[in-house]
Amino acid sequence: MTSRNWISTVAVAATLCVGATVANARATITGTRGQLNATARNASEAGRYKLTEITRSRATVDRIEAEARGLNVAGATRGNRPAFNVFLIKSDGTGAADFGAMRVNRQGNAAFVFDSRRASFPSGVTTITDYSGGTIEVRDASNSAVLAATLGTF
Repeated sequence: MTSRNWISTVAVAATLCVGATVANARATITGTRGQLNATARNASEAGRYKLTEITRSRATVDRIEAEARGLNVAGATRGNRPAFNVFLIKSDGTGAADFGAMRVNRQGNAAFVFDSRRASFPSGVTTITDYSGGTIEVRDASNSAVLAATLGTF
């Protein structure tokens, strides 16, 4: 490769990188993240969450990510899988919304991702910013919260 071709290649690569930076600069990103704590005393459950809203000129993307460790999966079988769902509750205590089920393995570790580009919001929900300052909960099959955290404002 001659030095002229190499310089051209570097210039094109630099232009592509600058273009990506400019595109990201046009987005507004808000959100909150933190630890999920067990709701029962002496419980071994723990986790973390991240809520993000990305607004660009044409669209807004809402994303919820949650991870959990140490969930009680005792008695679970292949035909009777453990069920844990992620809920958001508004700051005034109303408007609890079930965003869906976590994927749980046999060791009690779980993961959850909601992305508004690929999934529909629960009935009555149009954005996750309505839950700013509210609560995030991981609930078991009996609808009892096993992990929870107060969301920051965003």
